[in-house]
Amino acid sequence: MWLLVARAGKTVSLAAAPRRLRATPHEIAGARVLIPLTHPVHRRMVVGSGLVDLMTAHGLHVMCEESPPAGSPFRRWLRGGPMRTASYVSREGEGQSYRYKLARRLAKRQRLEIGCLRALRAVTDPEGVAARLEARLPIDANATRLIDSTDPDVVLVPTFLHTGDETEIIKAARAQDIPVVALVSSWDTLTCKGGFLVRPDRLMVWGQASREHALTLHGFRAEQIDVVGPPHFDAYAVPLPAADAPRPYIFFAGTSLSYMPEETALVRYLAAEVHRLSPGLTVWYRPHPRNAGRSFTDLLDAPGLALDSATAKGFDADAVRLRQTLDQSRCLVSFFSTLVIEAALRRVPSAIVAFGQATGGAESGYVDRPVGALADQTRFDHMREVLRWPGILTSKNPMDLVKDVLDQSRWRGSPILDDLQIAAQRVARCDGQAQQRIVAALGEVLAHGR
Repeated sequence: MWLLVARAGKTVSLAAAPRRLRATPHEIAGARVLIPLTHPVHRRMVVGSGLVDLMTAHGLHVMCEESPPAGSPFRRWLRGGPMRTASYVSREGEGQSYRYKLARRLAKRQRLEIGCLRALRAVTDPEGVAARLEARLPIDANATRLIDSTDPDVVLVPTFLHTGDETEIIKAARAQDIPVVALVSSWDTLTCKGGFLVRPDRLMVWGQASREHALTLHGFRAEQIDVVGPPHFDAYAVPLPAADAPRPYIFFAGTSLSYMPEETALVRYLAAEVHRLSPGLTVWYRPHPRNAGRSFTDLLDAPGLALDSATAKGFDADAVRLRQTLDQSRCLVSFFSTLVIEAALRRVPSAIVAFGQATGGAESGYVDRPVGALADQTRFDHMREVLRWPGILTSKNPMDLVKDVLDQSRWRGSPILDDLQIAAQRVARCDGQAQQRIVAALGEVLAHGR
């Protein structure tokens, strides 16, 4: 573990924030904010986006803890496995997403676990049982020491929710009556990742859709929710390129190890066909960061293909570089990615790959097992909504994928792309002010305690 500390060089009034703060500059200046970063994406959200720099400029003392204490391996397995499954079983009635997730768990132990939890559901709420069990688990001593050593006034917790890696920090902070604010890490976190076993005091969400999910699916009160927008998307709130600006790329966003083993073969096929049919276009391949360390040298000589070498080495925190690549792209090819939202915000359409053999199981530490075709990803409720957006095509086979991307490459200036951008704004509020709203909300917490 190491601690990244940003100290304010001077006190700056928060009066310029877009919504009025009840906190005064005196109450904000020097306040200590601890931010545990439990996932590489959180570095992009918090550090790479410039949020830490903005908070520091406003007089806050920011402490980012990389790889914070998450408890013993057994506790991490318990939270990411049985306790998370209990939450999924409790929420089966919310929509198709949880039923599909549970159906994918095919191992005998998993089927037995799910059967027992469904039987328990007839008597009591399995998620509630998991929450009570969590409350009985002693707080990890390392988490307590971190809170003692950093002495924060507030803890800002980016969370994907389903891993539970932030739980020990939340419990340690709550034990000392330190307010905890959760910053939702993705657009689908509140729809298919289960519930909070330890609830934060306040919740920062991406958009109006997430606010509704927080209210209806998680029972937060309206005054506990701030629709701030994703801080790393502030980089997208700049003027679009000129209508005649060069757009030489078809952006291929790779998926994680747990989905499509034959991805590189598809990339090579698509690049060759696009190069043959439209030589002026190049497939820009961005491997999923979880594939870092894998060799992609066999693609370097493929005609019509360019490799994003930065992402091939791991998670890239540079949001501006990603935006610049999208702005040079005619369309995006993706499987199941937040990049679809990011592309839509820049008026870039997407072709969704809905074919190929997949494997699953990285989630919750379970072993890989076959789960069928990627078309099954449309069973997730939030993804089905996105597939209905204008400007989103679902490609059923490789030949259709080639046709779809070439069609989309000719959509420049189409009003379809205006409607696509509007739809994305409901999911991810993107006006360049997300970081300001986060600082403003933290100011209210610091002024009033919760």
